[in-house]
Amino acid sequence: MDKSTLGVYAHVPFCVQKCSYCDFLSFDNSPQVEDDYFKALYRELTFSLKRLAGSYEIDSVFIGGGTPTVANPKYIEGLFDLFARFGNMSEDAEVTIEANPETLSRQKLKAYESYGINRISLGVQSFDHKELDTLGRFYTKDQPQKALDLIASGNIDNINIDLIFGFPGNNLSKLLQGIKQAANSGAKHISLYSLELASGTAISNKVEKNILVMPSDEENRRMYEAAREELDALGFHQYEISNFAKKQFACKHNIKYWRYKPYLGVGLGVSSFLSKNDAIRLGVVRDEVRLVHALNKQGLLKADALERKGYPGVRFKNTDDMNSYILEGFTKKQEVIQNDIKAGFSDFMITGLRMKEGVDLSVAKSVFGVDLASDIRTCGFIKRGLLVLDGDCGRLALTDLGMDLANRVLIEYV
Repeated sequence: MDKSTLGVYAHVPFCVQKCSYCDFLSFDNSPQVEDDYFKALYRELTFSLKRLAGSYEIDSVFIGGGTPTVANPKYIEGLFDLFARFGNMSEDAEVTIEANPETLSRQKLKAYESYGINRISLGVQSFDHKELDTLGRFYTKDQPQKALDLIASGNIDNINIDLIFGFPGNNLSKLLQGIKQAANSGAKHISLYSLELASGTAISNKVEKNILVMPSDEENRRMYEAAREELDALGFHQYEISNFAKKQFACKHNIKYWRYKPYLGVGLGVSSFLSKNDAIRLGVVRDEVRLVHALNKQGLLKADALERKGYPGVRFKNTDDMNSYILEGFTKKQEVIQNDIKAGFSDFMITGLRMKEGVDLSVAKSVFGVDLASDIRTCGFIKRGLLVLDGDCGRLALTDLGMDLANRVLIEYV
């Protein structure tokens, strides 16, 4: 495995307001909280880049949220000042910022271009006014297109559009109309997500009270199948369960998550996936040499098997408490998991099968010791038409039906 490249995710947890379906970490951006947060974020990014210097070339940066474009552009500029000083950035790095239509302006876009941002992920969700009301998006149906026209007037041409389907009031006709409008807008990438009700959200509460009614699972599958066909006809190749792209415009950063590659997260509530050596450099895992030696003698150091085979083995997550992050910063980790072979295989399958190309049989065998061709779970799913094994290419992948019912497959590899 090539460990020389790294993706970096920077979290900006501020929004204009909370959408009715959202349970992500997001807050109002009062000037003081915004300033305090970015100071803490700068400290973490500086520390991490310095400690990992020489280990990687950064080939993707993703600034997500929240809505990063709500923040004062000077704070985004501060992030790129640190990347320029301490980060080993690839010349052709993919650099993404998430945006909502109502938060963009010509001045902001020019500033982002000057920082090196070359990809925008626009959270449209729907082009229909009634659907926007249901989703708690307070901008008008004209604002997404105005934002897209504004982006088109600049030099950033790598645009993703997020769309949601499968929520109350959504139907196939509206979904296909939205897909066509997104495709005709100049987007190179479309992310299509089925709404998952999150407990405690405004839309979930209305569904529980029967004020709103969710589409049935059968309706959802019909919409998903029709959407895939429409996107394919419009030249958007499906490369992951929820992601479709024009040729050569698949999201380089997100692919790292699905291909079991290392990535660093900085900011509130973010996750990272790195080698044990890098986790030690960041102070996440203690370098207890004598303990390691003792475990090795007993044959108990299973987690290091991934490291020896060149794969990341440590997942860790920052605190999701804003006050704690600002005051204690990145030193407080909410969770640290050192994968052993069994947990690593589970991660490998759950992330890899999301990709249209599936997982590599040889990696499953050589790294995790699992012969997928004879694995009972796999054989069962193949018989049911949910998985397909391509012996010539040496890969195992979800079928079209498997994509529809992916959760039923993936849960069996946990």
